Amino acid sequence: MSSIAKSLAATLLSLTAATVFAEPVTIADAYELHDVADADAADAMARCIGGSAGDTRDFVAARSKPGDGTKVELKARKGGAGAVVAAGPFWTCVAFSPEGFPVWPVEALAGAINVRGIEPAVQAEWSRKVLAQVAREGEGRGLIILKGGDGLQFSVITEPRQASLLHYTSHQVPKEDIDRSRFAAVIDDPSFSGLSTTRMGAANDGSLPAVFALPDARLRKPVDGEYVHERPDDLTGRFDFTGTRWQFGGKGLDAVLELQADGQAVETRKTGNQSRNTSGTWRVESGVLHIALGAVRFSLVLDGDKALTGDGRRKLMPGEPTIAPAHTGEGDFRWTLTLKRA
Repeated sequence: MSSIAKSLAATLLSLTAATVFAEPVTIADAYELHDVADADAADAMARCIGGSAGDTRDFVAARSKPGDGTKVELKARKGGAGAVVAAGPFWTCVAFSPEGFPVWPVEALAGAINVRGIEPAVQAEWSRKVLAQVAREGEGRGLIILKGGDGLQFSVITEPRQASLLHYTSHQVPKEDIDRSRFAAVIDDPSFSGLSTTRMGAANDGSLPAVFALPDARLRKPVDGEYVHERPDDLTGRFDFTGTRWQFGGKGLDAVLELQADGQAVETRKTGNQSRNTSGTWRVESGVLHIALGAVRFSLVLDGDKALTGDGRRKLMPGEPTIAPAHTGEGDFRWTLTLKRA
């Protein structure tokens, strides 16, 4: 065994210092994601929630609209084995334990709590034990030992037959009050350097902190060359964009994009009393409109014949800070947009 493997094994063993609970379910590493455009999506969702395809067809149709980014849960029917959790074009089936609580994978908790400095496998094992307790009891408790010896307790909370929201609380525990046997798992690692949490809403809104159970990091679309991947669209592939003008804006910005002959594109952007033009190119590839303007790349498809919807992408400059959630952590900045026919 290599020195790195021995070190990792020793750290993982520290997680077992807490009381060992029998796990009635298997906690997977990640979700099995599906696309709502799959031919059998309605039938597969029906099998998940315990209904019929007629119960899910409208749900699939709504999620299939271009640019839809809604995060939603399709709840289990009476006796159903799980619930459908969906975000934009992606969905997954979250099973319920025999006790009726969601069986979330490790990545669900990683979307709420990120521990820095330690090996990823250590946090994964900690999350696995906490989520196993959630699946059995509806609440899972984990502890992280801080540099000074005090602990930070996290309680992950859910409700029966609810799968889309992962609630959590946290509070500091003085080192003299720590009882490791109270926790499903404990991280006590000298490499620990800090942690960060993510929550929905404002920190002072008075609600219990929560995250959507499908983490944003998993919902990023892949990249085709320089462009964010969009699902090919027949109407976009047939449409003649030559000479068309498209308008978008917001927060004091007014911009018009003109798609000229010979694949030339010109954006006229007005901010207050100032105006500037940016030249670029456009082309339709495999049912997707690709536009390059300076360092920005747009991937767009038609929503009817009066609107375009899709994603913008720009590579980060060297040394440019990353700001969640628009930054992906993969060296680029992305956003969704809709353009109206001018």
